[in-house]
Amino acid sequence: SESIEFGGLFSESLGYFWRLFGAGIIIWLPVVVFFILAFLVMLIPAMNGNVDEAAFGGGMVLFFISLCCCLFPISIALSLYYLQVKRSIIVDNLGVIESLARGWQVLSGNILILLLVGVVIFIASAIVGILVALPLIMLMLPLVGALIQGNITSWQPFIAVSIFALCYSPIAWLINGIIMTYTESVWTLTYLRLTKSNEEAPVFVEGNA
Repeated sequence: SESIEFGGLFSESLGYFWRLFGAGIIIWLPVVVFFILAFLVMLIPAMNGNVDEAAFGGGMVLFFISLCCCLFPISIALSLYYLQVKRSIIVDNLGVIESLARGWQVLSGNILILLLVGVVIFIASAIVGILVALPLIMLMLPLVGALIQGNITSWQPFIAVSIFALCYSPIAWLINGIIMTYTESVWTLTYLRLTKSNEEAPVFVEGNA
């Protein structure tokens, strides 16, 4: 059997890393640039010093709320798009430009299925995340309430909770790693099913019965 060298694996993985990095830059950089430019445009009146500070602060809050509301659906769409681009790089071993085109083809042709899968994964991951964090939440809430009311005269409960958190964190990391692996596998299987079904779709040719 052939032995697998670490250096070969590392050098091969670098090719995937740079393609994933380049695709991510192309997809997400315009959003970051737009957000920075919008922020700078809002700061121009304040730099002139001719605006009311209270009115300017309220306008900034409303601006960021409306901007976040607009960016939320855009970020969901871009996240779904980037997930398909990642799979086209890793599974199909495509270049950056080819993976962008392939990812758009998969997304545009199966947007409802991908949204459904994303919602199911998000809900399941949120439920598992809450269950994983529940032991720490149940321990911290009484302590925080007692601290606010001034009923704690010693730091020993916080030290005990900190020790428990340190001991519990490897279990939480393990569970989160399992969930991450599972979700990545689901997205990969979804990509394979969608691309396979599109490529193997039957072509009907008219002919004599």
